[in-house]
Amino acid sequence: MSRAFSKRSGFGAGMTRTVPFEGEMSTKAYNITMTGVVLYGLIVNALMCTLIDPVEFMVSVGPVAIWVGYFVCVIAGMVINRMCNSAIAKFVGYNLVVVPIGLVLSISVYFAGGVQSPVVLGAVYYTTLITAIMAIASYLFPSFFERIGGFLMVSLFALLIVGIIGIFVPALRNSGFYAYCGAGIFSLYIGFDVYRAQNFPKTLANAITAALDIYLDIVNLFLYILEIISDR
Repeated sequence: MSRAFSKRSGFGAGMTRTVPFEGEMSTKAYNITMTGVVLYGLIVNALMCTLIDPVEFMVSVGPVAIWVGYFVCVIAGMVINRMCNSAIAKFVGYNLVVVPIGLVLSISVYFAGGVQSPVVLGAVYYTTLITAIMAIASYLFPSFFERIGGFLMVSLFALLIVGIIGIFVPALRNSGFYAYCGAGIFSLYIGFDVYRAQNFPKTLANAITAALDIYLDIVNLFLYILEIISDR
């Protein structure tokens, strides 16, 4: 299954440097809002993993319809979130990304033994721990995260290329080293995106866009950790 859900086209994609009429939020309100939007997406995904039987859903709807709908919704959501300036429109785009990705997560969790399996709970634990560490690190070492944006983009591109080649050369994609690289890249991306979010006007619209990037980082990290633990 494909990893590395789509992220950004460049530094600050979707973030606006202009301040709307109502002005900026306080730093505290901005970060609380950003965190709340991220948690909202993760809670929606957790509920989907708990309530949806992915096998039954795929049989009833059809795999082709599901994957076409997945790509249409995710692409539309990303475009809306990046191109629109309205906070409401950005949140609609955010949901268009969160819901189909929740279906992908439900499939991965199902085949890993379900939400109560030690493998899934372990992946949740390590993802939460790494996310907290990287978020704190972004505030303690901002100069480090300021310098690694280019490196992360090149690394993500290389990861995607290897993943595509791995479709035809399974041994390359199924190596444990690939999953560890993916987990490492998205761990750093969490810190980078938290740092990056602080460098734009602290508006509601920017908080939602930043939340989407961080949400995608966390989801990708979870899937790579799930793969690592499942292969043990």
